[in-house]
Amino acid sequence: MFISKGNIEKAINDALFELVKIRELNDGKTTCGSIPCISFAGAVLEYATKATGKTYKQIEISLEKLNGGEFSDYKDGDLANILLKYCDNQYTHAFCVYFDSDSDSVFIIQTYLGKTVDISRKLARERFYELWKAYVDLKGSDGKIFEDLFSVRVDSLVNISGLIITKVEY
Repeated sequence: MFISKGNIEKAINDALFELVKIRELNDGKTTCGSIPCISFAGAVLEYATKATGKTYKQIEISLEKLNGGEFSDYKDGDLANILLKYCDNQYTHAFCVYFDSDSDSVFIIQTYLGKTVDISRKLARERFYELWKAYVDLKGSDGKIFEDLFSVRVDSLVNISGLIITKVEY
């Protein structure tokens, strides 16, 4: 079957339209699992910094230095892009965390290849900190904590080897 350039362009625009036209962060809009998390999370970071004129700083943290308090100094309005790296190098997950200035919450902003997920999901900050600490303490290998944090059920996980946090600078 032949797909024309026009059809490809329309498909791309339709997919982008769905993503960028959420009414609000907590509107429950989902993705169909066809958009890679790394591409999406990176685009969110790029568009956010471009729109605000801000820059960002990348910090790589090895497993040995992870302590669960990686987000303790984040304030209202902060945005971070996180790339989880796993030991087998076959698996990664990327997402953004937005620290809401209107409530004591964060928004996990993500897509997930092969899974339907909320594009943006609200969590109380304390719950996020609790889940993140448990995730780090168990080296990312606990499927239940992964599901509680990302709303994604995975068949199996290997230990994380570290992560890269990219934080928007002010």
